[in-house]
Amino acid sequence: IEQSEIEKGKKWHNEYEIIPHSLFTLQAFYSTEAGMGRRVVERPIGSRRQDLQEAVSSALSILNNKGDANNNNKRRYVASDFVEGLYRLDPIEGTQYELWFQQQQQQTAHPTDNHSIRRSNLVRVSLLRPHAPLVAVRLEQQQPLELQLPIVNIIVPLSGRLSAFESFLTRFQKNVLTAGQGRVHLTVVFFGDEHWDEIQREMLTFEKNNGFSNFHLLNINTTFSRARGLQVVGVEHWESSPIEEDVLVFLCDVDVAFDSAFIERCRRNAQPKRQAYFPIVFSQYNPNVTRRYTHHREDSPVVPALHKDYGFWRDFGFGMVCTYRSDFLNLGGFHGGDETTGWGGEDLFLYRKYIRSTLRVIRAPDKNIFHLWHPKKCPTTLGPVQRRACLQSRGRNEASYDQLALLLFSVDGQSHHHLSEPEI
Repeated sequence: IEQSEIEKGKKWHNEYEIIPHSLFTLQAFYSTEAGMGRRVVERPIGSRRQDLQEAVSSALSILNNKGDANNNNKRRYVASDFVEGLYRLDPIEGTQYELWFQQQQQQTAHPTDNHSIRRSNLVRVSLLRPHAPLVAVRLEQQQPLELQLPIVNIIVPLSGRLSAFESFLTRFQKNVLTAGQGRVHLTVVFFGDEHWDEIQREMLTFEKNNGFSNFHLLNINTTFSRARGLQVVGVEHWESSPIEEDVLVFLCDVDVAFDSAFIERCRRNAQPKRQAYFPIVFSQYNPNVTRRYTHHREDSPVVPALHKDYGFWRDFGFGMVCTYRSDFLNLGGFHGGDETTGWGGEDLFLYRKYIRSTLRVIRAPDKNIFHLWHPKKCPTTLGPVQRRACLQSRGRNEASYDQLALLLFSVDGQSHHHLSEPEI
């Protein structure tokens, strides 16, 4: 503790090394992890709330147990005396807390004085929650034999969009099949009649050219519903398959690119009756914008580069899921959601089911799965909640803040109009 940074300070090599503090009160938390889609001010909830409340309680205990214990006239510090605090998590030392308290006291010398309330001096309490030594929790041997690996059933709902499906199959062949990724199954759920014949021919051609026959091509002649396509026709359809009773399912979209490394990570992070994997996908910006305002070179036209100028971590999206079929069905899947048609809302509804269950949820950025940019339409036929979410998602996926500024204020003054100054 005597050598900790909170006591002695520390020399940093550059501005990126220092870990910023977060400001908090009893009602609000001001995060330093600001990013697209993240709130600027949040209410402390869950383990964070428990952590901060414990820090305030410990500080109160220190304040009330220190000083003259025989002075009965001294008022005890209470939670309402807490003004604000700073905290940060140091990966080496532990969690540091700086908490300020100030008491309100009645002024008894002049009872007729309007300023009858005075404040005591600020008191600061510094706390440190040191990291404990590492403790082994579990040791599991992974099975290296391919035949013992679980089958991954990749389920893709689709409505029209023939060219997007052709691109999906190209990426699937290049990034998964050619890498020797075995024991994968593809289930395509197609809505409507338009392009149905072309979709069938495309799959037959794909089977002939690649020798890949582990697929189901299913058709629903009804209004598009991602939730229904994934559940009723996708996950539940496996019941009629003679391959395996239980299976690892990957709920996917046609605009998503992934490779064999992601499939392996999907297998590692999903376990039946124990845990599910909700990867944080890297979402690609509009390539037409990034090519114009970015000087970096993209690594591949199929898989975008992991760079802040090309996209962002889609931390507000929960649509990509690796989970076992039995766990999905035991939780009821998408059944019970308010939205039954279109896109939007069903992924968050499912995610909340998982985090409210006893299953462990793994939520982390995944460097091998990407959401490719595509034009996004937000029709007025959507409900107000869905359409608002659609418009917000459309804006976030267009470009970075810097690139949007260049588009808005036009560095060349030709392709775009400058904003006029507001009239006063």
